[in-house]
Amino acid sequence: MKLDILKLFKERQVIVNTFIDDELRNKDGFMFDHIEILDRSVNFVKDEQTVHSISLEIYPTFQALDDFKNYFSFSNDNNDKIEIYFP
Repeated sequence: MKLDILKLFKERQVIVNTFIDDELRNKDGFMFDHIEILDRSVNFVKDEQTVHSISLEIYPTFQALDDFKNYFSFSNDNNDKIEIYFP
């Protein structure tokens, strides 16, 4: 799946869950204006400032998840992942 699908989400809330070795380590939620997709990161931008960034070097695999609508995952080969969803 292409990252460009994330550009459809604007001016709303996102929930970000970070897992290390399949264990939930951090849960965060925030509002953003738009999403920037760069070569090495996906950035959530609010008031022209990056409020959260996901490294595509650390989490190179992107996919849509079927558990909920608008639910996506960034992962790596070490069982680490970041799941995001847009309520």
